[in-house]
Amino acid sequence: MKVNVELESKSLTSGLSFHGETYADEIVVEKISELSDFLDDILDELRHLNWSVEDRNEGSAKDIKKQLDKLEKVLGINLSFEEN
Repeated sequence: MKVNVELESKSLTSGLSFHGETYADEIVVEKISELSDFLDDILDELRHLNWSVEDRNEGSAKDIKKQLDKLEKVLGINLSFEEN
């Protein structure tokens, strides 16, 4: 079953702060770990998309590539497979 959900950054980062209490901070550590896995999955999808539009001549492929290049620059990441 596939479920589509609209997410806002606040819903993903809610409660992410230092509490100074072991149990509460362990929950934060676990949530950060889950976010890391989630973001890794997203980056894998973006890497695949980047690969699929590489060296394409269609206008839409060029537009996608341009946006991916901007994302790379803003995040300071590399979306090519060979360097990850």
